[in-house]
Amino acid sequence: MRLRYRVCVSIASGGHRRMVELARRAQEEGADMVELRIDYLDRLDQADVTLREVRSLGIETVATLRSSAEGGRFSGGPEEAADVLRRVGPRSDLIDVDSHALGHEQVRQVVAELGRSRVIASAHLGPNGSDPEKLAELAHALREHGDLVKVVTRPSSLVGAIATLSLYHSLPWSKGNLIAFSVGKEYAFTRPLSLVLGAPFAYAALQGMEVAPGQMTVEETRRAAHSLSELLGAWRYSG
Repeated sequence: MRLRYRVCVSIASGGHRRMVELARRAQEEGADMVELRIDYLDRLDQADVTLREVRSLGIETVATLRSSAEGGRFSGGPEEAADVLRRVGPRSDLIDVDSHALGHEQVRQVVAELGRSRVIASAHLGPNGSDPEKLAELAHALREHGDLVKVVTRPSSLVGAIATLSLYHSLPWSKGNLIAFSVGKEYAFTRPLSLVLGAPFAYAALQGMEVAPGQMTVEETRRAAHSLSELLGAWRYSG
């Protein structure tokens, strides 16, 4: 029996209506979840309404307010971030809070109020952030804030991408709780491979609407994950 790998489509749009339309399209294309990048919204005061309408479609949601320090578009201070997260948190199945935001007490308080089972504690690193020991330390630190931990690297070589994937082996709690992959078209394989290694879901995109380099469509992600699973299974059997 083949596993059904869970896929989350990232949606980034400045318009409230457009975001809801794209969420509906993602659902029609077989997505299990949608990540709503609310840091892209032209009006953050519409974020809770957007989430309510998307959830009414019957699809699981991840609300992400990515700070500019970690590659997002939110440039407000910690008080504003805490206010937004407090409003949208109850309306989303999960919220993604990055390590920059978690550095502020106001945000940590909101995260504690929501409960760690609702939180994806994430970090998005640059080319120099692929040291295996430091990655493991970072993942453990993030684990203090959420049951789900996401570590995304932007390595300068294949070695860095492998170091990122090695977290699935080095962290005893990784299965079902860790989402670790690398950004970049040349490292696109790390996304479906993360599913095979134990990630609870992988991020994908609507055709031609990638939010980050290396995102595949829902179908491509699942197909690649199944192919990699069969390949790894063949290697284990032959060994």
